[in-house]
Amino acid sequence: MDFLRRTPEAGLALNRLISDRLRWANQRRLDFAGYEAGIRLARLIVTLAARHGRRVSRGLDIGVPLTQTELGALIGAKEATIQKALRDLAERGLIRRGRRGVIIMEPGELAKFADIPEAAERLKPY
Repeated sequence: MDFLRRTPEAGLALNRLISDRLRWANQRRLDFAGYEAGIRLARLIVTLAARHGRRVSRGLDIGVPLTQTELGALIGAKEATIQKALRDLAERGLIRRGRRGVIIMEPGELAKFADIPEAAERLKPY
């Protein structure tokens, strides 16, 4: 507490971190209640890409290496459900699966599928 009193910038950074994590947790909770697993996965992929994504030669890498089990844990779904949802997104041409990663092929279309079309702007300049 003494450090935070002496360093207001650190307190503001800590406040931003806590606020970001609370927003993330609240959004995940709303997604659990309102969307089926495939859309929850698409929403997670869009959110990760908007925050951590990087342009690659043929798409937009979400920027976070996650296994299917880890993706499932983040959206509250079993690995078999994640496999099915990833296959569906790939068959639609929205993503390409890789080892411990996902490449977004059609950011705008994926954002629409995820029911967050406004997020497509955050996926620019791809």
